[in-house]
Parts: sequence; C-alpha cells; structure tokens
Amino acid sequence: MSIDQTSQPVKPLRIAVLVSGSGSNLQVLIDAMQAGALPIEIVGVISNRDDAYAVTRAKDAG
Repeated sequence: MSIDQTSQPVKPLRIAVLVSGSGSNLQVLIDAMQAGALPIEIVGVISNRDDAYAVTRAKDAG
C-alpha cells in the first residue's frame, strides 16, 4: 500500500539563516521559497557583520 503524498499539504519548515557576506546562498533559499520549490519559511537572518549585503537581501525579501 502506498500513500499519495501529493495530496497532503506540507507545513513549511521554519528556519533561520546564518550569514556573513554577500548572501548568495540566502538568495538561493529566498528564490526557492518564493517559487514554492522548498517548503521553508525564513523566520530569521543572523549576521556577525552589520555591513553584510546578506542583511540587505533579507530586508528586501521582507
């Protein structure tokens, strides 16, 4: 017996992302989340640098 997993909604995994630079990996996650390709919700972005461009990417994404 198999279970049809396509009919069950997937609850997004709530994640926080650690960044310190340009945020290119963060942008990949944002793009995939917005496209519905990854069932995630980015709930926080943590940086050790105030001037990291990743912080700007996070703010722009909302």
